[in-house]
Amino acid sequence: MLRRFVSSIRVRLTVSSIVIVGIVLSIAGTALVTVQHRSLHDSAVNRALSESQSIGLALSYGTSVAKAATLGTDLQFVNKKGTIIGHSASLLGQPRVSNQIPALTVNRVVPVNPNFPDQSSVAAIGAMTVLTSEGTVTVYSVSNASQMKAAESSTIRELYFILPTILLVIGALTWLLTALALRPVDRMRRRVDAIGEEEINARVETQPGDDEIARLAHTLNDLLERLDTARIRQRSFVSDASHELRSPIASLLATVQVAQRYPERVAWTQICEVVTAEGNRLSRLVDDLLLLASGDERALVIKLDPIDLDELVLREVDRVRLLGEISVNASSISAARIEGDQVMVEGAIRNLMDNACRYAADVITVGLRMDDDGAVLTVADDGPGLGSEDPDVLFERFARLDRSRQRRSGGAGLGLAIVAAAAKAHGGSVRFLEVEHGACVELRLMARR
Repeated sequence: MLRRFVSSIRVRLTVSSIVIVGIVLSIAGTALVTVQHRSLHDSAVNRALSESQSIGLALSYGTSVAKAATLGTDLQFVNKKGTIIGHSASLLGQPRVSNQIPALTVNRVVPVNPNFPDQSSVAAIGAMTVLTSEGTVTVYSVSNASQMKAAESSTIRELYFILPTILLVIGALTWLLTALALRPVDRMRRRVDAIGEEEINARVETQPGDDEIARLAHTLNDLLERLDTARIRQRSFVSDASHELRSPIASLLATVQVAQRYPERVAWTQICEVVTAEGNRLSRLVDDLLLLASGDERALVIKLDPIDLDELVLREVDRVRLLGEISVNASSISAARIEGDQVMVEGAIRNLMDNACRYAADVITVGLRMDDDGAVLTVADDGPGLGSEDPDVLFERFARLDRSRQRRSGGAGLGLAIVAAAAKAHGGSVRFLEVEHGACVELRLMARR
Protein backbone atom coordinates (compact mmCIF):
# COMPACT_ATOMS: atom_id res chain seq x y z
CA MET A 1 0.00 0.00 0.00
CA LEU A 2 2.82 2.40 0.92
CA ARG A 3 4.68 1.57 -2.27
CA ARG A 4 1.56 2.24 -4.33
CA PHE A 5 1.05 5.56 -2.52
CA VAL A 6 4.65 6.64 -3.11
CA SER A 7 4.48 5.68 -6.80
CA SER A 8 1.30 7.73 -7.29
CA ILE A 9 1.55 10.49 -9.89
CA ARG A 10 -0.26 12.81 -7.50
CA VAL A 11 2.35 12.25 -4.77
CA ARG A 12 5.26 12.54 -7.20
CA LEU A 13 3.95 15.78 -8.69
CA THR A 14 3.36 17.26 -5.24
CA VAL A 15 6.81 16.29 -3.97
CA SER A 16 8.44 17.46 -7.19
CA SER A 17 6.71 20.84 -7.03
CA ILE A 18 7.73 21.29 -3.38
CA VAL A 19 11.35 20.36 -4.12
CA ILE A 20 11.58 22.57 -7.22
CA VAL A 21 9.90 25.56 -5.58
CA GLY A 22 12.02 24.99 -2.45
CA ILE A 23 15.22 25.09 -4.49
CA VAL A 24 14.08 28.22 -6.35
CA LEU A 25 13.03 29.99 -3.15
CA SER A 26 16.29 29.01 -1.42
CA ILE A 27 18.28 30.49 -4.27
CA ALA A 28 16.10 33.58 -4.26
CA GLY A 29 16.42 33.92 -0.45
CA THR A 30 20.19 33.56 -0.59
CA ALA A 31 20.34 36.17 -3.36
CA LEU A 32 18.10 38.48 -1.32
CA VAL A 33 20.31 38.21 1.78
CA THR A 34 23.43 38.76 -0.34
CA VAL A 35 21.97 41.82 -2.06
CA GLN A 36 20.77 43.21 1.28
CA HIS A 37 24.23 42.68 2.82
CA ARG A 38 25.89 44.52 -0.04
CA SER A 39 23.35 47.33 0.14
CA LEU A 40 23.75 47.74 3.91
CA HIS A 41 27.53 47.62 3.60
CA ASP A 42 27.49 50.25 0.85
CA SER A 43 25.22 52.39 3.02
CA ALA A 44 27.62 52.00 5.96
CA VAL A 45 30.57 53.00 3.78
CA ASN A 46 28.75 56.02 2.41
CA ARG A 47 27.64 57.03 5.88
CA ALA A 48 31.20 56.75 7.26
CA LEU A 49 32.69 58.73 4.36
CA SER A 50 30.00 61.40 4.54
CA GLU A 51 30.42 61.82 8.29
CA SER A 52 34.24 61.93 8.18
CA GLN A 53 34.09 64.50 5.38
CA SER A 54 31.60 66.75 7.15
CA ILE A 55 33.50 66.57 10.48
CA GLY A 56 36.77 67.19 8.64
CA LEU A 57 35.38 70.28 6.95
CA ALA A 58 34.06 71.53 10.31
CA LEU A 59 37.57 71.16 11.79
CA SER A 60 39.16 72.97 8.85
CA TYR A 61 36.74 75.89 9.40
CA GLY A 62 37.82 76.36 13.01
CA THR A 63 35.69 73.96 15.01
CA SER A 64 37.65 72.57 17.93
CA VAL A 65 38.31 68.85 18.29
CA ALA A 66 36.36 68.76 21.57
CA LYS A 67 33.37 70.37 19.90
CA ALA A 68 33.64 68.14 16.81
CA ALA A 69 33.66 65.01 18.99
CA THR A 70 30.10 65.78 20.01
CA LEU A 71 28.86 66.02 16.42
CA GLY A 72 28.90 62.23 15.83
CA THR A 73 28.47 58.93 17.67
CA ASP A 74 31.61 56.97 16.70
CA LEU A 75 34.39 59.49 16.05
CA GLN A 76 38.07 59.42 16.78
CA PHE A 77 40.67 62.18 16.21
CA VAL A 78 44.40 61.57 15.73
CA ASN A 79 47.20 64.13 15.32
CA LYS A 80 50.14 63.95 12.95
CA LYS A 81 52.14 61.77 15.36
CA GLY A 82 49.32 59.21 15.60
CA THR A 83 48.25 60.20 19.10
CA ILE A 84 44.56 60.18 19.92
CA ILE A 85 43.54 63.77 20.72
CA GLY A 86 39.74 63.31 20.83
CA HIS A 87 36.95 60.79 20.57
CA SER A 88 33.27 60.20 21.01
CA ALA A 89 31.91 58.67 24.18
CA SER A 90 31.45 55.27 22.50
CA LEU A 91 35.19 55.01 21.76
CA LEU A 92 36.37 56.02 25.25
CA GLY A 93 39.42 53.96 26.22
CA GLN A 94 39.72 52.33 22.80
CA PRO A 95 42.94 52.24 20.79
CA ARG A 96 43.21 53.76 17.37
CA VAL A 97 40.51 52.35 15.08
CA SER A 98 42.92 52.40 12.14
CA ASN A 99 46.64 52.74 11.63
CA GLN A 100 46.39 54.39 8.21
CA ILE A 101 46.38 58.15 7.75
CA PRO A 102 45.11 59.46 4.40
CA ALA A 103 46.85 62.31 2.61
CA LEU A 104 45.79 65.84 3.36
CA THR A 105 42.19 66.63 2.31
CA VAL A 106 41.70 63.04 1.03
CA ASN A 107 38.52 61.32 2.16
CA ARG A 108 38.57 57.52 1.85
CA VAL A 109 37.82 54.20 3.55
CA VAL A 110 40.63 52.76 5.67
CA PRO A 111 41.00 49.26 7.16
CA VAL A 112 40.41 48.55 10.83
CA ASN A 113 43.37 48.29 13.23
CA PRO A 114 44.29 44.58 13.67
CA ASN A 115 44.68 45.30 17.41
CA PHE A 116 41.23 46.82 17.76
CA PRO A 117 39.42 44.69 20.36
CA ASP A 118 35.98 44.44 18.68
CA GLN A 119 36.65 44.33 14.97
CA SER A 120 33.37 42.52 14.16
CA SER A 121 31.41 45.57 15.35
CA VAL A 122 33.07 47.77 12.71
CA ALA A 123 31.27 47.88 9.35
CA ALA A 124 33.40 50.60 7.71
CA ILE A 125 35.77 53.41 8.65
CA GLY A 126 35.83 56.69 6.78
CA ALA A 127 38.94 58.86 7.28
CA MET A 128 39.92 62.39 6.26
CA THR A 129 43.02 64.43 7.14
CA VAL A 130 42.65 68.22 7.40
CA LEU A 131 44.74 71.16 8.50
CA THR A 132 43.35 72.95 11.57
CA SER A 133 44.45 75.61 13.99
CA GLU A 134 45.64 72.77 16.22
CA GLY A 135 47.75 71.27 13.45
CA THR A 136 47.15 68.32 11.15
CA VAL A 137 44.25 66.20 12.39
CA THR A 138 42.83 62.94 10.98
CA VAL A 139 39.22 62.24 11.75
CA TYR A 140 37.92 58.63 11.76
CA SER A 141 34.20 57.98 11.43
CA VAL A 142 33.16 54.41 12.32
CA SER A 143 29.97 52.83 10.98
CA ASN A 144 28.77 50.31 13.54
CA ALA A 145 27.83 46.87 12.18
CA SER A 146 25.17 46.19 14.80
CA GLN A 147 22.37 47.78 12.78
CA MET A 148 23.44 45.95 9.62
CA LYS A 149 23.57 42.61 11.48
CA ALA A 150 20.21 43.25 13.07
CA ALA A 151 18.62 43.97 9.68
CA GLU A 152 20.17 40.83 8.18
CA SER A 153 19.08 38.68 11.11
CA SER A 154 15.55 40.03 10.82
CA THR A 155 15.44 39.21 7.11
CA ILE A 156 16.72 35.67 7.70
CA ARG A 157 14.15 35.07 10.45
CA GLU A 158 11.39 36.24 8.16
CA LEU A 159 12.65 33.94 5.38
CA TYR A 160 12.70 30.98 7.77
CA PHE A 161 9.02 31.61 8.40
CA ILE A 162 7.94 32.61 4.89
CA LEU A 163 9.68 29.89 2.88
CA PRO A 164 8.14 26.86 4.68
CA THR A 165 4.76 28.57 4.59
CA ILE A 166 5.04 29.07 0.81
CA LEU A 167 6.14 25.43 0.37
CA LEU A 168 3.16 24.18 2.38
CA VAL A 169 0.78 26.31 0.31
CA ILE A 170 2.38 25.17 -2.95
CA GLY A 171 2.21 21.53 -1.85
CA ALA A 172 -1.45 21.80 -0.83
CA LEU A 173 -2.43 23.58 -4.06
CA THR A 174 -0.51 21.05 -6.17
CA TRP A 175 -2.18 18.17 -4.30
CA LEU A 176 -5.65 19.62 -4.86
CA LEU A 177 -5.12 20.73 -8.46
CA THR A 178 -3.54 17.38 -9.38
CA ALA A 179 -6.54 15.59 -7.89
CA LEU A 180 -8.89 17.74 -9.98
CA ALA A 181 -6.82 17.22 -13.13
CA LEU A 182 -6.56 13.44 -12.67
CA ARG A 183 -10.18 12.89 -11.65
CA PRO A 184 -11.36 12.35 -15.28
CA VAL A 185 -8.44 9.94 -15.81
CA ASP A 186 -9.43 7.99 -12.72
CA ARG A 187 -13.04 7.85 -13.94
CA MET A 188 -11.85 6.49 -17.28
CA ARG A 189 -9.65 3.93 -15.50
CA ARG A 190 -12.56 2.70 -13.39
CA ARG A 191 -14.79 2.58 -16.47
CA VAL A 192 -12.30 0.55 -18.50
CA ASP A 193 -11.61 -1.70 -15.52
CA ALA A 194 -15.34 -2.42 -15.21
CA ILE A 195 -15.70 -3.44 -18.87
CA GLY A 196 -16.12 -7.19 -19.09
CA GLU A 197 -15.22 -9.53 -21.92
CA GLU A 198 -18.75 -9.39 -23.28
CA GLU A 199 -18.99 -5.60 -22.87
CA ILE A 200 -16.16 -4.71 -25.20
CA ASN A 201 -18.55 -2.49 -27.16
CA ALA A 202 -18.76 -0.14 -24.15
CA ARG A 203 -16.99 3.21 -24.35
CA VAL A 204 -15.59 5.76 -21.90
CA GLU A 205 -17.17 9.16 -21.45
CA THR A 206 -15.51 11.80 -23.63
CA GLN A 207 -14.72 15.28 -22.35
CA PRO A 208 -15.59 18.46 -24.29
CA GLY A 209 -12.68 20.32 -25.81
CA ASP A 210 -9.39 19.19 -27.28
CA ASP A 211 -7.11 19.00 -24.26
CA GLU A 212 -4.98 16.03 -23.19
CA ILE A 213 -7.81 14.42 -21.19
CA ALA A 214 -10.21 14.62 -24.14
CA ARG A 215 -7.59 13.18 -26.49
CA LEU A 216 -6.92 10.37 -24.01
CA ALA A 217 -10.65 9.53 -23.91
CA HIS A 218 -10.80 9.46 -27.71
CA THR A 219 -7.68 7.27 -27.83
CA LEU A 220 -9.18 4.81 -25.34
CA ASN A 221 -12.41 4.70 -27.33
CA ASP A 222 -10.44 4.08 -30.52
CA LEU A 223 -8.57 1.27 -28.76
CA LEU A 224 -11.83 -0.28 -27.55
CA GLU A 225 -13.23 0.08 -31.06
CA ARG A 226 -10.24 -1.78 -32.51
CA LEU A 227 -10.54 -4.47 -29.85
CA ASP A 228 -14.24 -4.83 -30.61
CA THR A 229 -13.50 -5.08 -34.32
CA ALA A 230 -10.75 -7.62 -33.68
CA ARG A 231 -13.09 -9.69 -31.50
CA ILE A 232 -15.76 -9.66 -34.20
CA ARG A 233 -13.19 -10.59 -36.84
CA GLN A 234 -11.83 -13.39 -34.68
CA ARG A 235 -15.27 -14.85 -34.16
CA SER A 236 -16.05 -14.46 -37.83
CA PHE A 237 -12.73 -16.04 -38.73
CA VAL A 238 -13.37 -19.04 -36.49
CA SER A 239 -16.89 -19.40 -37.84
CA ASP A 240 -15.81 -19.12 -41.48
CA ALA A 241 -12.83 -21.43 -40.97
CA SER A 242 -15.08 -24.01 -39.33
CA HIS A 243 -17.53 -23.73 -42.22
CA GLU A 244 -14.82 -24.08 -44.86
CA LEU A 245 -13.22 -27.05 -43.10
CA ARG A 246 -16.58 -28.76 -42.64
CA SER A 247 -17.22 -29.04 -46.39
CA PRO A 248 -14.16 -31.15 -47.41
CA ILE A 249 -14.38 -33.18 -44.20
CA ALA A 250 -18.07 -33.93 -44.88
CA SER A 251 -17.24 -34.89 -48.44
CA LEU A 252 -14.48 -37.21 -47.28
CA LEU A 253 -16.69 -38.83 -44.65
CA ALA A 254 -19.58 -39.28 -47.10
CA THR A 255 -17.32 -40.88 -49.69
CA VAL A 256 -15.74 -43.23 -47.16
CA GLN A 257 -19.11 -44.17 -45.65
CA VAL A 258 -20.59 -44.99 -49.05
CA ALA A 259 -17.53 -47.07 -49.89
CA GLN A 260 -17.78 -48.83 -46.55
CA ARG A 261 -21.49 -49.59 -46.93
CA TYR A 262 -21.34 -50.79 -50.53
CA PRO A 263 -17.81 -52.09 -51.04
CA GLU A 264 -18.80 -54.33 -53.96
CA ARG A 265 -20.33 -51.46 -55.95
CA VAL A 266 -17.59 -48.86 -55.38
CA ALA A 267 -15.21 -47.77 -58.14
CA TRP A 268 -12.10 -47.50 -56.02
CA THR A 269 -10.25 -45.45 -58.58
CA GLN A 270 -12.98 -42.81 -58.43
CA ILE A 271 -13.00 -42.98 -54.62
CA CYS A 272 -9.24 -42.39 -54.53
CA GLU A 273 -9.59 -39.41 -56.85
CA VAL A 274 -12.31 -37.88 -54.67
CA VAL A 275 -10.35 -38.48 -51.46
CA THR A 276 -7.17 -37.09 -52.99
CA ALA A 277 -8.93 -34.00 -54.32
CA GLU A 278 -10.68 -33.27 -51.02
CA GLY A 279 -7.50 -34.01 -49.08
CA ASN A 280 -5.54 -31.58 -51.24
CA ARG A 281 -8.27 -28.99 -50.81
CA LEU A 282 -8.19 -29.49 -47.06
CA SER A 283 -4.40 -29.32 -46.98
CA ARG A 284 -4.32 -26.08 -48.99
CA LEU A 285 -6.94 -24.55 -46.72
CA VAL A 286 -5.02 -25.47 -43.57
CA ASP A 287 -1.75 -24.18 -45.06
CA ASP A 288 -3.42 -20.89 -45.96
CA LEU A 289 -4.86 -20.53 -42.46
CA LEU A 290 -1.48 -21.25 -40.87
CA LEU A 291 0.21 -18.73 -43.15
CA LEU A 292 -2.28 -16.00 -42.23
CA ALA A 293 -2.10 -16.89 -38.53
CA SER A 294 1.71 -16.60 -38.64
CA GLY A 295 1.35 -13.15 -40.16
CA ASP A 296 -1.05 -12.12 -37.40
CA GLU A 297 1.41 -13.22 -34.73
CA ARG A 298 4.25 -11.34 -36.50
CA ALA A 299 6.02 -14.68 -36.73
CA LEU A 300 6.05 -14.71 -40.52
CA VAL A 301 9.73 -15.08 -41.43
CA ILE A 302 10.61 -14.72 -45.09
CA LYS A 303 13.73 -15.92 -46.84
CA LEU A 304 15.37 -13.25 -48.98
CA ASP A 305 16.64 -14.55 -52.31
CA PRO A 306 17.03 -12.89 -55.72
CA ILE A 307 13.83 -13.45 -57.71
CA ASP A 308 13.29 -12.92 -61.43
CA LEU A 309 9.72 -11.82 -61.06
CA ASP A 310 9.02 -11.84 -64.80
CA GLU A 311 9.85 -15.57 -64.97
CA LEU A 312 7.35 -16.37 -62.21
CA VAL A 313 4.66 -14.26 -63.91
CA LEU A 314 5.26 -15.83 -67.33
CA ARG A 315 5.12 -19.30 -65.76
CA GLU A 316 1.68 -18.51 -64.33
CA VAL A 317 0.61 -17.06 -67.68
CA ASP A 318 1.56 -20.33 -69.40
CA ARG A 319 -0.33 -22.31 -66.77
CA VAL A 320 -3.52 -20.32 -67.34
CA ARG A 321 -3.15 -20.60 -71.11
CA LEU A 322 -2.81 -24.39 -70.86
CA LEU A 323 -6.20 -24.53 -69.14
CA GLY A 324 -7.63 -23.22 -72.40
CA GLU A 325 -10.56 -21.40 -70.82
CA ILE A 326 -9.28 -17.82 -70.66
CA SER A 327 -6.98 -15.94 -73.00
CA VAL A 328 -4.07 -13.99 -71.44
CA ASN A 329 -2.56 -10.74 -72.77
CA ALA A 330 1.05 -10.65 -71.53
CA SER A 331 2.41 -7.96 -73.84
CA SER A 332 3.06 -5.52 -70.96
CA ILE A 333 5.38 -7.81 -69.00
CA SER A 334 8.94 -6.48 -68.73
CA ALA A 335 11.97 -7.65 -66.77
CA ALA A 336 11.75 -7.22 -62.99
CA ARG A 337 14.05 -8.45 -60.25
CA ILE A 338 13.48 -8.25 -56.49
CA GLU A 339 14.72 -9.85 -53.27
CA GLY A 340 12.16 -11.90 -51.38
CA ASP A 341 10.65 -15.24 -50.55
CA GLN A 342 10.07 -17.02 -53.85
CA VAL A 343 7.47 -19.44 -52.48
CA MET A 344 5.41 -16.64 -50.97
CA VAL A 345 5.68 -14.39 -54.03
CA GLU A 346 4.81 -17.28 -56.33
CA GLY A 347 1.75 -18.05 -54.19
CA ALA A 348 0.64 -14.42 -54.34
CA ILE A 349 0.95 -14.35 -58.15
CA ARG A 350 -0.97 -17.62 -58.46
CA ASN A 351 -3.77 -16.35 -56.26
CA LEU A 352 -4.04 -13.17 -58.34
CA MET A 353 -4.21 -15.17 -61.56
CA ASP A 354 -6.75 -17.64 -60.12
CA ASN A 355 -8.88 -14.77 -58.85
CA ALA A 356 -8.82 -13.14 -62.29
CA CYS A 357 -9.68 -16.45 -63.99
CA ARG A 358 -12.63 -16.91 -61.66
CA TYR A 359 -14.28 -13.65 -62.77
CA ALA A 360 -12.90 -13.03 -66.28
CA ALA A 361 -15.25 -13.29 -69.25
CA ASP A 362 -12.75 -13.77 -72.10
CA VAL A 363 -9.33 -12.26 -71.41
CA ILE A 364 -6.90 -11.44 -68.61
CA THR A 365 -4.36 -8.65 -69.02
CA VAL A 366 -1.10 -8.97 -67.06
CA GLY A 367 1.46 -6.16 -66.70
CA LEU A 368 4.83 -6.05 -64.93
CA ARG A 369 7.27 -3.17 -64.62
CA MET A 370 9.89 -1.65 -62.30
CA ASP A 371 9.65 1.83 -60.80
CA ASP A 372 11.53 3.75 -58.14
CA ASP A 373 9.88 1.83 -55.27
CA GLY A 374 10.16 -1.69 -56.69
CA ALA A 375 8.19 -4.04 -58.90
CA VAL A 376 4.58 -3.35 -59.90
CA LEU A 377 2.38 -6.24 -61.06
CA THR A 378 -1.12 -5.61 -62.42
CA VAL A 379 -3.67 -8.32 -63.18
CA ALA A 380 -6.90 -7.18 -64.86
CA ASP A 381 -9.95 -9.12 -65.99
CA ASP A 382 -12.93 -8.23 -68.18
CA GLY A 383 -15.48 -9.63 -65.75
CA PRO A 384 -18.44 -7.95 -64.07
CA GLY A 385 -16.21 -5.81 -61.82
CA LEU A 386 -16.64 -5.05 -58.16
CA GLY A 387 -20.01 -3.35 -58.31
CA SER A 388 -20.86 -1.83 -54.93
CA GLU A 389 -18.31 -3.94 -53.04
CA ASP A 390 -15.75 -2.17 -50.86
CA PRO A 391 -12.35 -3.05 -52.45
CA ASP A 392 -10.55 -3.11 -49.08
CA VAL A 393 -12.99 -5.68 -47.70
CA LEU A 394 -12.05 -8.14 -50.44
CA PHE A 395 -8.54 -8.43 -48.99
CA GLU A 396 -9.95 -9.76 -45.73
CA ARG A 397 -10.24 -13.47 -45.01
CA PHE A 398 -13.18 -15.42 -46.39
CA ALA A 399 -14.35 -12.37 -48.33
CA ARG A 400 -16.21 -13.14 -51.58
CA LEU A 401 -18.12 -11.19 -54.16
CA ASP A 402 -21.85 -11.66 -54.44
CA ARG A 403 -22.45 -15.13 -55.89
CA SER A 404 -24.79 -13.67 -58.50
CA ARG A 405 -21.75 -12.09 -60.17
CA GLN A 406 -19.61 -15.26 -60.20
CA ARG A 407 -19.16 -17.27 -63.38
CA ARG A 408 -17.44 -20.11 -61.62
CA SER A 409 -17.51 -21.49 -58.12
CA GLY A 410 -15.41 -19.53 -55.71
CA GLY A 411 -12.65 -20.70 -53.42
CA ALA A 412 -12.35 -20.35 -49.68
CA GLY A 413 -11.99 -16.58 -49.85
CA LEU A 414 -8.37 -16.58 -48.65
CA GLY A 415 -6.55 -15.86 -51.93
CA LEU A 416 -6.50 -12.07 -51.77
CA ALA A 417 -5.84 -12.17 -48.01
CA ILE A 418 -2.70 -14.21 -48.75
CA VAL A 419 -1.71 -11.71 -51.46
CA ALA A 420 -2.08 -8.88 -48.90
CA ALA A 421 0.02 -10.79 -46.36
CA ALA A 422 2.77 -11.39 -48.95
CA ALA A 423 2.76 -7.72 -49.96
CA LYS A 424 3.07 -6.63 -46.32
CA ALA A 425 5.88 -9.11 -45.65
CA HIS A 426 7.81 -7.69 -48.63
CA GLY A 427 7.27 -4.05 -47.68
CA GLY A 428 4.78 -3.48 -50.47
CA SER A 429 1.05 -3.05 -50.92
CA VAL A 430 -1.92 -4.39 -52.87
CA ARG A 431 -5.05 -2.59 -54.01
CA PHE A 432 -7.82 -2.53 -56.61
CA LEU A 433 -7.38 0.10 -59.32
CA GLU A 434 -10.32 1.99 -60.73
CA VAL A 435 -11.07 0.77 -64.28
CA GLU A 436 -14.05 1.24 -66.60
CA HIS A 437 -14.71 -2.47 -67.13
CA GLY A 438 -13.87 -5.50 -65.04
CA ALA A 439 -11.43 -5.36 -62.16
CA CYS A 440 -7.69 -4.70 -61.84
CA VAL A 441 -5.44 -5.57 -58.91
CA GLU A 442 -2.07 -3.83 -58.41
CA LEU A 443 0.61 -5.61 -56.35
CA ARG A 444 3.71 -3.66 -55.34
CA LEU A 445 6.82 -5.41 -53.98
CA MET A 446 9.95 -3.66 -52.74
CA ALA A 447 13.02 -4.33 -54.84
CA ARG A 448 15.30 -4.66 -51.79
CA ARG A 449 14.55 -5.20 -48.09
